[in-house]
Amino acid sequence: MEQSKQMARPAGRLPRWLSSVRQIGPGLVAAMTLLGAGELIDVTVAGANYGYALMWGFVLVLLSKFFFMFMMTKYQLFNGQGLTIMQGFGKLGKIFPLATGIGLLLGIFAYGAFYVPAAGTALVELVGFESPYAIFIGSLVSVALAAFMLKAKRAYAIFENFSRFVVLLLVGTFVYTAISQGPSLLALVEGLLFSVPSDKGIFGSLFVVVALIGVAGVTPAAIVYNYAIYEKGWRSPQHRATQVLDLLVAIVAIAIIDFSIWIVAAETVHGSGSDISDTDDLARLMQLAIGDIGPPLLWVAIFFASFTSVIGTIFLFSRAIVDALRNALPSRYEDTDMEKSPIINWLTILGLLLPLLCATPWAPNMVVLAIVAVTIPLVATPFMLIGLIRLTGSVRFLPAEYVRRWQSGLLAIMTVAALVSLVIAGHGLVGVVRTLTG
Repeated sequence: MEQSKQMARPAGRLPRWLSSVRQIGPGLVAAMTLLGAGELIDVTVAGANYGYALMWGFVLVLLSKFFFMFMMTKYQLFNGQGLTIMQGFGKLGKIFPLATGIGLLLGIFAYGAFYVPAAGTALVELVGFESPYAIFIGSLVSVALAAFMLKAKRAYAIFENFSRFVVLLLVGTFVYTAISQGPSLLALVEGLLFSVPSDKGIFGSLFVVVALIGVAGVTPAAIVYNYAIYEKGWRSPQHRATQVLDLLVAIVAIAIIDFSIWIVAAETVHGSGSDISDTDDLARLMQLAIGDIGPPLLWVAIFFASFTSVIGTIFLFSRAIVDALRNALPSRYEDTDMEKSPIINWLTILGLLLPLLCATPWAPNMVVLAIVAVTIPLVATPFMLIGLIRLTGSVRFLPAEYVRRWQSGLLAIMTVAALVSLVIAGHGLVGVVRTLTG
């Protein structure tokens, strides 16, 4: 019987599950765009300053990230008309694509203001170059490399393969470092229980959780996954199973990376009387954890994570912004090609050059930029959530067999949480600015 099954399979054709595994890629592209060094630093701050006490918050981040992206891709794959998520928002009124586009526009510069200097810092640390303008020079080199990759033929395919490599690099680096710490399983379990410790350092505990949610959970940046699967050619219900597997792999990879670095920070720094407030603290953390090899490993990880984020943010955000303009202002941009639009060229140039201002000697340090920048684009999140509730919860926009009331209920809860998070984020930003300005 088994022999007959094997004979029935066409020569050279892979089993279905293996074929799906080989298609995995858009989720890793989105993961590296969303992860960057910003999330690495956010979880490091959480672990160093608060131990395992805020780990419950990161579990919520992972769940919200998965569900948010799951629902956005659900609309895009099942609407029956081949519409992108932004075209769906356009059906609800111009405010929805316009608000999302503004959030993404802010995101290009807010994330770039951190990712570019982070890549530059990592590069100069690796080569040992010292100068008042060392970070600026390193950032300039990083921008030049990013521009070259963005203009390469088959840029998306190259970026997808590069993202796979970076995921493996980060997983290997931080899992090895975490295991070397011999973490307490009891402390890990206790960290999953809800608690809000007293504030430590310039970043309040709730603000750290909001920053994590902003960089990794329900954020306008999560929409990049829809454009990653669009570039891949996944545009119909037949791609759903592969897409969900792809998304799960990406979420698991992020979880492994982030939990590993969180463990390192909690075991090495928490309770020592120190906290994480600048890049020197990050390097010292890795040195305490695994010795002299620690800082170079950290800088390699930060460079590749930041570099992929620079490329992914500009490549995918710019296309989403053009799509937003086409649907918010159809009279002016309806005929604009998402791939050939001059807007993409301008966003690419500005997205690469403006962040260089944050690499100058008078700019805030990398850790402050990582925590603060990720909260800025959150202003668009409520519009995206409300729009998604309407698109996926009504038979006007989705076939009846795909409408689920419980999913709309969860999105409504996430909307309330997003509004609360905006208030907390605003309060936290004011506190950080006051601390930095004395």
